[in-house]
This record gives sequence, C-alpha cells and structure tokens, in this order.
Amino acid sequence: MSSPPTLEALDVKIEKTVKEFDDFKQDIKEEMKEIKTSIKDSEKLFNETIVTMRESDASMKENIKWLTTIAQQQREELTLIREIKVDPKNSDDIHTKWYQGFISGDRKNLWIVVLILLCALLGYKAQDIISFLV
Repeated sequence: MSSPPTLEALDVKIEKTVKEFDDFKQDIKEEMKEIKTSIKDSEKLFNETIVTMRESDASMKENIKWLTTIAQQQREELTLIREIKVDPKNSDDIHTKWYQGFISGDRKNLWIVVLILLCALLGYKAQDIISFLV
C-alpha cells in the first residue's frame, strides 16, 4: 500500500491546480476578447453591406430612369422614321426634328467625348480640342 500524500505534496498539487486554473481563465478571457472583436467586425461588415445595398438600390433606380428616357427617345425616333416612310412630303421637317433630337441631351455629350477621344488619338492637345468645341 502506498502511504497517504504528505501535506507538502498536497500543497504542491494545489498550487499546480490553481496555476492551471489561472492559465485556463486567462485563455478563456483571451478567447472572449477575440470573439467580441469578431462580432464587432461582423457587425461592421453587415452594416457596410446594408449601406452598399441601399446605394446600389438608388443607383439601380437612376439607371432605370436613364434607360426609360433612352427608350422613350428611341420610340420617338422610330415614330419619326415611320412618318418619313408614310408621308415623304414632310421628310425634310422630320429629318430636322430627328437630327435635333439626336444632337440634344446626353447624346450631344457622348458625341463630344467621342470627338475628344478621337482628336486625342490623332495627337491633338486637349486644350486645343476644348477651345475648338467651345
């Protein structure tokens, strides 16, 4: 039979157990900090995603309005083209209306950008191009 542990041996075991318990508590505290940080990061990401979705939704609405406007312009142009085919007497007036519609608004800006790019590719300076257009 083995003899019962001495008081010193029990003290050593208790100190060892207390030290292990303290280490375990410290590990738990660190893991809790990591979990809290992870939760905060996830909340930030979630909130950023919501903001991005709202911005995307607003952008989609703008794109839909823009596409609707373009579709309306195209419908008007097709109507004018049909009128030319039906009544050739008014063709000069209709061509003028079509041309004015073609040059107006966004298309005019698009043509200016295309012309600037073309001139830039041909080697003209941007200042010369802008002064020519203005």
